[in-house]
Amino acid sequence: LSVERRMMTHARTTEKPDPRRVSRWREHMDRADRELFESIAGDLLRELGYATGDGPDTEPRTAEDQPGSTGEDAAEAGS
Repeated sequence: LSVERRMMTHARTTEKPDPRRVSRWREHMDRADRELFESIAGDLLRELGYATGDGPDTEPRTAEDQPGSTGEDAAEAGS
């Protein structure tokens, strides 16, 4: 990802969560990634009241799948 894109992503970490984005991971995180994440953080997620093991199976996202992406970030990463 470009520096500008990464900075925009990090800028959102100081804002209140956008309710439209809260469960977005369910649509974009594939099963293998969910299982790996839950194997590491599952106990804490459950302790804090977060749902685990939920969400449809999805294919891993590519840079082209990112909202607002022109695919240039993927081209930069591959060079």
